[in-house]
Amino acid sequence: MRRFLAKHVAATTGTLSCFDRLLFKGHLPLRYPHAMEEFLSRRGIVFKDLKGFVLKQAERLKVHAHAVAEQAGRPYEYFGSPVRKDQRARAIATRDGITEGLVCVFGTIEPCRSFRLAYGHGRPTIRPAWRTCLFLYCYFLDREVGFCHARVQTWFPFTMQVYVNGHEWLARQMDKRGLRYRRLENAFWIKMYDKHGCVLRVETVINDPDEFTVRRRAGRRGRRTLGGHPLPKGVAFLPRYATVSAAANHRYRDALAGVDDPAPAHQALDRLVRTLRDPHGRASRACNPATAPDAALFAAVLRGEHLLQGFRNRDVRLRLFGPPAATVRRRSAQVSRRVKRLHLRGLVATIPRSRRWRITQLGHTVLRAAIRLREEDFPSAFLKTAA
Repeated sequence: MRRFLAKHVAATTGTLSCFDRLLFKGHLPLRYPHAMEEFLSRRGIVFKDLKGFVLKQAERLKVHAHAVAEQAGRPYEYFGSPVRKDQRARAIATRDGITEGLVCVFGTIEPCRSFRLAYGHGRPTIRPAWRTCLFLYCYFLDREVGFCHARVQTWFPFTMQVYVNGHEWLARQMDKRGLRYRRLENAFWIKMYDKHGCVLRVETVINDPDEFTVRRRAGRRGRRTLGGHPLPKGVAFLPRYATVSAAANHRYRDALAGVDDPAPAHQALDRLVRTLRDPHGRASRACNPATAPDAALFAAVLRGEHLLQGFRNRDVRLRLFGPPAATVRRRSAQVSRRVKRLHLRGLVATIPRSRRWRITQLGHTVLRAAIRLREEDFPSAFLKTAA
């Protein structure tokens, strides 16, 4: 990353790094039918009573959620249709001035992976099935990780997800250090994008960590060995995820150090080919570097003899229309309009106390690039494409 920062040091205020969104997922060890069957058998629950038992436990969770919300003096809301729950929870926190602790509890019906009773030969069996059940969303403001929530499935196997946003944690770390900031929101691949035109954000997303390794004890050929084994999904290995992701981000940005930023060129080209208005509101026609007349104008003002004293209207007329046009008033007005188009775009500037013009630094860059586009780059690309 040092190469990237060294190249863009003038445009860089600072760098920050943190986890983005972290999703911790867990459930009771009853995810598979045989485990659920054993669980029911040990408690003396016959399989045909599965539905009643499941609904009873779900009701217990629902009642407990209501009690927790009531005890904390926080609202419980049920949504019968899709709602942006994060936005709603943040609005409640802002409205009630919550700075720490439980914000609210939401309930909503969503699809879930649970179990069903299957009949066949012999006794009934338990089978996995997709169902719909009540999910509880508990939103908190934590003193360390900030705004977060837990999503709890009220049917077996009680799958639970805890969502944490690393940006919330980073904001609190900056608050502790008295740093001012402005918030603008909030398989294996690396992605990069321009966030709100002022933040270059590079992030590594790891969905399948098996292709990475970590030094740990694991079974291999019937023996437990210490060595490089596939990186598992688990909280204990978060430091390894951070190391792998940071290394990928740094290599990616160092590779970008060899890439020039095309944005200034795009901006200059867009201004060249866009119709502008002068201070009096009169429209100034766009330039078109692909046309012969504009290319000839660019070449005329770029001539080397103009570097010393600049150029006059007469000098450009001679180059564009030849000697007979040197004294023609109509041609003089035509050249004045063309030069004015360049002036409005910052490509030429007047020389004080004279009737001469000079090419600006931007003008040298843009006009030479435009001529090269017409005379070299486009013909070369045309021939390659035609072949």
